[in-house]
Amino acid sequence: EDSVEHPEMISQSSEIRPGIKEVSVSKAPKEVEEPPPALHEPRQAGMKDLAHWIFVTTVGTTVAFGLSAFVIYKLRTMGGILWTIILLGIVIGVMQWLLLRKYVQKAGWWVLATLGGWAVTLLLVVRASVLLEVTPEELTSNENYVVIAMGIFVASLIHGISTGVFQWLVIRNVHDKSPLWILFSSVGWIVGLFTGS
Repeated sequence: EDSVEHPEMISQSSEIRPGIKEVSVSKAPKEVEEPPPALHEPRQAGMKDLAHWIFVTTVGTTVAFGLSAFVIYKLRTMGGILWTIILLGIVIGVMQWLLLRKYVQKAGWWVLATLGGWAVTLLLVVRASVLLEVTPEELTSNENYVVIAMGIFVASLIHGISTGVFQWLVIRNVHDKSPLWILFSSVGWIVGLFTGS
């Protein structure tokens, strides 16, 4: 009868026709979106950045000492010395901060650290001059080169250590060898002040 389907016809209809490939449809993997880079993400410094650091420090120190000499000449009081310390700390700190902010988060503290280092330097140098019984006239006399050299060395060493410690507090989490900055600061200021003098 027509209503009865033969098994052979059922098996033929279930087979895939020759020449036609079975295509499997797969969903495309979702692309993982990368998070946007953090603002002011610190990056590694190179030799070019070291040259920039020396340049900005030299310019900042020159400008700061120039302004300080003008202030001392105009005021000629202890207020002039205090303003000198403020100018040295802020001008040099800001010049270095302009470069340091590329590598260190919250680098604004660097300016205050530099200012604090200069303040401590002033207190320690004044104390050392009292203990050594060295007068300002002896330090500025052209005939006492040994005393002048010793004064520059002591002052630069004190400043390098005190400023280095304050600045290290800002960068201590940046690198595991950050304590070496205190040594670099001391050597740098000794060489810089002797060269400038």
